[in-house]
Amino acid sequence: MKCTKLVFVSVLSVAVACAQTAQRFTSPYLSAARQASAWLDTLAVPQPTGTAWLVSQGGQASYVTTGVDAGAAGIGLFYLRLYQATGDQAALAKARSAADFVDSQYRAGNMQGDYDWFSGVASGGDFFLTLYAATGDTTFRDRATFAGDWLVSNAIADSNGYHWEFPGLTNVYTSLAHGSGGVALFLTQLYEVTGNATYLQYAEGAVQWLRQYIVTLGDSAIGWKRLTTDSGVYNGWCGGSAGVYLILKELWRATGKSDYHDLMVATARGLVTAADWSCSGGGAYSASGGCPAGEEPLAAWGYGVPSNSDYPEIMCHGVASIVIALFDAFHVTGDESFLDPARAGVRWLQSVAQVQPQGQRWEHIYQTGLLEPGFLTGTASVGYAFLRFATMDTGARTVDGRAAVAHRWPPNPQYLRVAEAAGEYLLSIADHPQPGQARWLTYILPKPAWASDPVGYPLEYDSGWYTGAAGIGIFFLDLYDAERRVPAAPDEFSHMNP
Repeated sequence: MKCTKLVFVSVLSVAVACAQTAQRFTSPYLSAARQASAWLDTLAVPQPTGTAWLVSQGGQASYVTTGVDAGAAGIGLFYLRLYQATGDQAALAKARSAADFVDSQYRAGNMQGDYDWFSGVASGGDFFLTLYAATGDTTFRDRATFAGDWLVSNAIADSNGYHWEFPGLTNVYTSLAHGSGGVALFLTQLYEVTGNATYLQYAEGAVQWLRQYIVTLGDSAIGWKRLTTDSGVYNGWCGGSAGVYLILKELWRATGKSDYHDLMVATARGLVTAADWSCSGGGAYSASGGCPAGEEPLAAWGYGVPSNSDYPEIMCHGVASIVIALFDAFHVTGDESFLDPARAGVRWLQSVAQVQPQGQRWEHIYQTGLLEPGFLTGTASVGYAFLRFATMDTGARTVDGRAAVAHRWPPNPQYLRVAEAAGEYLLSIADHPQPGQARWLTYILPKPAWASDPVGYPLEYDSGWYTGAAGIGIFFLDLYDAERRVPAAPDEFSHMNP
């Protein structure tokens, strides 16, 4: 029973099957996710329509918002995921209530976060599509269409295509999290659901506009700028090439156009070119000879090119997301020039793990002392990546037509053990303000001096998908499914998860 698969099926039969499985299988990961849910309940703020949640407890004055990153859409995704894993109808009702709030804000003209994918209308639209795929309820498809129509009507058209800008901001973003690329991703998916060619027109126009910001990195190798004013490329998923790779893949799958495939592969080649190589035993790496004396090569990526030896480890803009893109490029093409650096990136992540009394943890940025638990920003993000690696590096290439088959089974047990070590660490640092509740500090203390808060600044516990309990809860639910040997959802590259 693939309880996580987002397709049109009998919601009742899936819920019953998942609930029966959950009743037979006890797990500390499921328990932690339920405790996160109980804590999130204390932050719920009923609205005239639907429910919102405070973005944090402690820290600066909290507020409610709509986006995937810190708002109701991201928390709604957690509750939907809890429903999928357990069949808990109350969790599904909370996901629906989150969607009611987001939609009510949009229809009132309150476009919090404006257009962007992380916090704006593109994120809410994708949340609606996810609910539609999970439930078949056309209300959510219609809400996604409302979001898509708003984005189309607010696009900026010029000779290069379509793009979107934040009012009053000088910076113009390009890629997935904050840029026109994220809008293109949502509009492509909306086209696939509705068949409305206008959405595809604007998605393709956004990528056409984005092509101005390609940087050539070598023979058939490219990277992408994060801001229109940048001089160099940005590598990570949130703002750079790893995210653009997924945008191009979605357009290729939707249209079958070879141009998107070629750009996607050239982007993956650019990520290979951007890698910084080293040797596991400390020897000198050479491009021609590799590592001496049988040492295994390691690969890491900085924020940009050149890297300046600033190596983020996490999903948002770090090595974890780049490795996922490279594994996928191998499955799409069969070219082992993608597989070798992907595995070298895995080895680097394993080499920088910090062993703890319970489990392992990872820094946000290598050797900076900045430690977070979050789903996109900390140990949960690296643990999530290893769950993805486990189904992508099983020793075989599997391709179905023009798209890689997303899940390969059984998963790689070595990678599963690393993901479990991340989960064990997160269990060990959970704070329990009341029996049956769990939350996590946004930053592990003590913070490095350069990131320290003023004296007396209160502790902060975030609620959302990006850094808080909702995202960590999703990671625990994915671990729970892996424990039960429930295959991951076939779209393991879904930007919603992530």
